[in-house]
Parts: sequence; C-alpha cells; structure tokens
Amino acid sequence: LGPEGQKINDSIDWGEDEDVNNYELMLTKLEGAVSAECNEIVASKKFKERVQKPKETITSFVTDLMLLVKDCNYIDEDRLVRDQFVYGVSEDDLKKKLLEKGNTLTRIQAVSIGKAYETTNQDVQECCQKPPVRETTNAVFNNKPNKGLMCNYCANKKGSHSV
Repeated sequence: LGPEGQKINDSIDWGEDEDVNNYELMLTKLEGAVSAECNEIVASKKFKERVQKPKETITSFVTDLMLLVKDCNYIDEDRLVRDQFVYGVSEDDLKKKLLEKGNTLTRIQAVSIGKAYETTNQDVQECCQKPPVRETTNAVFNNKPNKGLMCNYCANKKGSHSV
C-alpha cells in the first residue's frame, strides 16, 4: 500500500474476532472505507473541471477522465467522458474536428481521432524540423590597409592613399 492507502488502513476499525491478516476481509474493509469517503458532488466537480494539461498526451488525459468518472456514479459514463474529452482537449483544431461529428461521435471514436491528430502533429514536427544552426556571428572584418600590395593605379606600395 502507498502512504494514502496506509492511512486509510490505519483508520479501519477491526473487531476483536476479525483476522487482520485475512486478505479478503482487509480488501472488503478498504473498499468500504474508500467508497464511504467519496462524495459524488465533489467527484463530479473534479471531473467536469478536468481539461488537458499543457504537453499532456491524449492517452494520459483520457485515462484520467476514465478514473475520475468512476467516482461520479453516472449512468452513461461513456457519453460524459466523450463530452468532457471534447470540451477539455487543448487543441482548437482537434476540438473543431470532434464537434463536426456531432451526436454520432462515440467516446472510442473521439479518442481514436485525438490520438491520430496527436500522432500526425508529432510526425509533421519531425518532418519539418530544420537542422540546427551551428553558430551565427556578426563578425566585421578589420579595415586594415593592404600593406605590401602594389596599387594598380599608381604603383604605390604603401597600400592606402587617396586618389
């Protein structure tokens, strides 16, 4: 058990005749403790406010929606996950594409379209990525006279003069 699970486990009341090492009994008591703490109103609020985070993948977003909706005890979970997915995706172009499907769009179709959109965007970025520029400088060449060179006009070897 993790730290939160351990806290819940420590809060469970065990009867004198109950075996604390009985796995089935422990699981039943843990499930009872967790479900008793779940408030459907709070769970619904968390679910409805969940939107895709920056840099979050479609898979991660949908997985979290699926976990959040379980605590809400909705009758039609698939439809609600579909709706929240459509409203919660961060890309406006994807949102538009999903809304164009209308009422015929299912949760599975929405996720599939979202994953395809995400993959396509990644492929485009990889294909169109320009090679990195090594180094750019704004170097200025020194304006030194050409010492030792002969002027083609006057045969002067000093290098600089006014004509």
